[in-house]
Amino acid sequence: EDIPENETDVKKCVEEKRFMILERLLKKLLQAILLKTVEEMKPTLREKLVLARQVIQNKRRKIDSTEEGTVYISSQSH
Repeated sequence: EDIPENETDVKKCVEEKRFMILERLLKKLLQAILLKTVEEMKPTLREKLVLARQVIQNKRRKIDSTEEGTVYISSQSH
């Protein structure tokens, strides 16, 4: 890497390095936050999936038990 000759170039170089370091830290911080968020969301997502499955099953049961005409609709979706 070339060494800056005058003071303003040195300051500029230092600023750029500082900026690069900050940028790297911010990226790492964002990644950590995202990972934590995903980890925290997993259980609730799982619960929502289970609830959605139950709702779908209940609706299928209702369709099957109502009238003969709608039975073919529920069997078509499989």
